[in-house]
Amino acid sequence: MSTPASPSASATALPIPAAPPINTALRPSSALLRSRISIGCSCHSDVSEREHVRIRVLNNGTDGAIVSQGYQSKVRKTSIHGGTCVTDIERLLAIEEIKQLKARYLRSVDTKDWEAFGAVFAPDGQLDISDDVPGCILAGRENIVRAVSVPLAGCVSVHHGHCPEIDITSSTTANGTWAMEDMLRWGAESAYPNRTLHGYGHYVETYEKAGGQWLIKRMKLRRLRVDVGAHA
Repeated sequence: MSTPASPSASATALPIPAAPPINTALRPSSALLRSRISIGCSCHSDVSEREHVRIRVLNNGTDGAIVSQGYQSKVRKTSIHGGTCVTDIERLLAIEEIKQLKARYLRSVDTKDWEAFGAVFAPDGQLDISDDVPGCILAGRENIVRAVSVPLAGCVSVHHGHCPEIDITSSTTANGTWAMEDMLRWGAESAYPNRTLHGYGHYVETYEKAGGQWLIKRMKLRRLRVDVGAHA
């Protein structure tokens, strides 16, 4: 009995089929490449609203391919008193600038930098200290500086402002309320009748923006409590 030939010996080479010719008729023309199908869609985000956008899909005879897409943030505006609108970013920037303004007031009064102190007030600003000095409402930047600087001569003072509540009423006006505490110590040589003062209360203020800068238009020092110590 003869031995059968191995498969490798008996196999014959099969011809490799030629690649089919490219049907150029199926290739999209340049006109088709330029055509787009506009599909409307709405995009939303947990962070902010998104405007209605359009996604352009290339019509190339297949399932379609997205060639461009995008979204734009809708800038939210807040309607405030008098119908004026400011964006949320503008409102937050104004609040931060007013906080910086108040910080300069507190620092300059304690460091006795009277030029910087006067600069936080509008030229026609008012300072109402009638809770400390009955009937005393100071008008004008120069009068405010003079009236505050004289009794604080020879005094070590510490003024703190806390918990600001700031309401932007237009692009150039605002209101604010600050919790406050001040501690003052006069030396023995001072002519001021008190040796110490420890006060608590609120600053109630209005602001205006002029020349790109926020300024204090009116300040009322509203006392809740004042502890004073007289000379021995």
